[in-house]
Amino acid sequence: MDKRRHIAIYATASLPWMADTVFNPLFRTAYLAKDAERMVTLVIPLSFPRDHVLVYPDKVTFSLASEHEAYVRHQLEEKT
Repeated sequence: MDKRRHIAIYATASLPWMADTVFNPLFRTAYLAKDAERMVTLVIPLSFPRDHVLVYPDKVTFSLASEHEAYVRHQLEEKT
């Protein structure tokens, strides 16, 4: 059994929406994940693709949750 501590951080918003409620949890998760003694998960809201155009800028949409995850990971790598 894995003895590492598991931390889940719940965000009320996610990239590509540009707001403090997105970046604070994202950067906190990245910072805490640097310690190999803990496992950290960022939990972001899931929305339907038809709603993405209402929420996200530049008409960004994701068909799958995995596409959204890849986008968030890519943005994090660019910003850190």
